[in-house]
Amino acid sequence: FDLRSLEGGFFEGMAIDLHIDDASRSYHVPLLIAPYAVTTYRGS
Repeated sequence: FDLRSLEGGFFEGMAIDLHIDDASRSYHVPLLIAPYAVTTYRGS
């Protein structure tokens, strides 16, 4: 990911809070970052 692509966007930073029920499991959390949007989902 090239941080220069965020110049002029809405976001200076972001935080994602996760509630993890079982710390012994592995989790994959996809993160999509664009200059004017941020989204994530846990999936199924």
